Amino acid sequence: MVPMTCPHETTAAVEIGGHWGAPTEIVARLCVDCLERLPASWGCEDCEWYETQRLRDAAPQKRLGRPCSKHWRNVV
Repeated sequence: MVPMTCPHETTAAVEIGGHWGAPTEIVARLCVDCLERLPASWGCEDCEWYETQRLRDAAPQKRLGRPCSKHWRNVV
């Protein structure tokens, strides 16, 4: 699991599918401000997240603790 440090709120979805009537699926998110790649579950209110911060870290690292039923198979 990759720690995330993006403090920004604005993200854009990275989707696959949508061709020939197939449904689209969000596979990742991209921060609009710093262009950091984030997991598809980023910002999900149903997933459980926790933050850790080591001495001298500029910002806390956010990690996915327990994914919701929608994101459990897409853990990055």
